[in-house]
Amino acid sequence: MSLHEWNASSNRMGVHFYATYGMSLAALRGSVSHGVELYSGVDQKSDELRDAMAALASNARDSGTIFRDCEILDAQAAVIPGRTFTGWIFFDRSDQVLPDLALSNGCHIKYLDIAPVFPEEVEYSRANGVDALLELWNSEGTEVWVHTRPVPHALVSEHP
Repeated sequence: MSLHEWNASSNRMGVHFYATYGMSLAALRGSVSHGVELYSGVDQKSDELRDAMAALASNARDSGTIFRDCEILDAQAAVIPGRTFTGWIFFDRSDQVLPDLALSNGCHIKYLDIAPVFPEEVEYSRANGVDALLELWNSEGTEVWVHTRPVPHALVSEHP
């Protein structure tokens, strides 16, 4: 399992990118027909985020976990040292920053965007659904790619 990294000046989006390679080994070997790799574009380089993504990807590969679009994984503990994020959300982006791969062995690899989430966001999505969380982010202009972002204002006022 490895994690590739590109700096902001190397891509059209102007963000620092991390992408996994190796979560989909079973698909690459042809033992399953579908695999998932993860990527994240963030506002600035973060060794902590990189290491957290690598650990998540390694654990998923080792356990055979395949994440889905709009799935939230609640780790119930800090996922990035020094931050209060306790989970991850996975997105199948419509703009396909990294396009899906169709392998010669007939297997399909999907790239899912990943972002850390706060416990308040996990709780909100459990109570209201992931679509409601996405709408809240949209209405507040939440920049999920900013890994130093605060908890959305509406959730802070609900949970003083």
